Amino acid sequence: MKYFFLIFLSFGLGPMTWAETLFEGYYRIEESGKHIGYTIQRYSFDPKTKNRTISTYLRRKIDEDQVHTFIKSVSTERTTPKGKLIFVPFLSEYSSNETGDNFRMSANFKNQNKPKVEFFFDNARKPSDIKIETGGPNSFLSNFLYYLVAAQNSDGDVQDLPLKRAIPYQAFSEDDGNYSDGFLYRIADKIVSGLTVLQIADRFAGETLESFVLPSGDMVGVRNNKTIVYLVRDRAEAVGLLDFPQNEVTQFFGELPEGQKNPLSPQGINAYKIIKSFRELHELLDLKFLTLEEPDKKTSAFTLPVLKPEPKAHP
Repeated sequence: MKYFFLIFLSFGLGPMTWAETLFEGYYRIEESGKHIGYTIQRYSFDPKTKNRTISTYLRRKIDEDQVHTFIKSVSTERTTPKGKLIFVPFLSEYSSNETGDNFRMSANFKNQNKPKVEFFFDNARKPSDIKIETGGPNSFLSNFLYYLVAAQNSDGDVQDLPLKRAIPYQAFSEDDGNYSDGFLYRIADKIVSGLTVLQIADRFAGETLESFVLPSGDMVGVRNNKTIVYLVRDRAEAVGLLDFPQNEVTQFFGELPEGQKNPLSPQGINAYKIIKSFRELHELLDLKFLTLEEPDKKTSAFTLPVLKPEPKAHP
């Protein structure tokens, strides 16, 4: 495994120790109430290169085994002639042993909307397969979705996303190397413990998630059927009784993440309770657009039925 990880670092960017950390947190993963994994996410910015990087480490239990995944999503910050901030795809690196074999995928966006995607198996230094993907002119890396929404809006936050209206988008999926169409649907907002939290339905690459997002684009957590992923106070709460390969994590991030660079963890705010306070998607209405396999790409946005008012929340 160590050899495989060193290969991943040598082909990719390696640790991002010189960049400013904008967000960092540990998340706990539960399925049907059972703790099955954790993830660490860091969002950073390098003012010299103008690169924004989302680094993700995921570890979860499958049967009696524990599998890991590393993801680096890198975009370059640019400003349009009209003054809008955009994140141009630069590089995507993904590696995992979830299938039992060591697998790595690298996408280089030198040709912006036609990245070269390479696939590596069994610690190979040469790709087993190469393909050229083609995306639309406004496509982006999927992990940047909410940060891009925040940057694009007039007030610089996700709260400018239209309420109860489906917004289509296209993004490059870091974990399969394909462009996919998606829809966002802002369902409801709440102020909890002094924080505004948005509940957003996201249909992407055939999967529907409920995302719980701060106006800045930072993620409080996600929910999907029996699975819930939520920001926690510290590493111990995220990891529980699972393994924590400290050297591996440190090498990937360049240092051992503290997980305190976010609005919730240092204040001890319970993200799990925040998410559970929102009604689940299936309780609201049948969002038919979420089941579409091939949505109408010509539709820029369309109005869905009005939801019933959310009950008032108490901090």
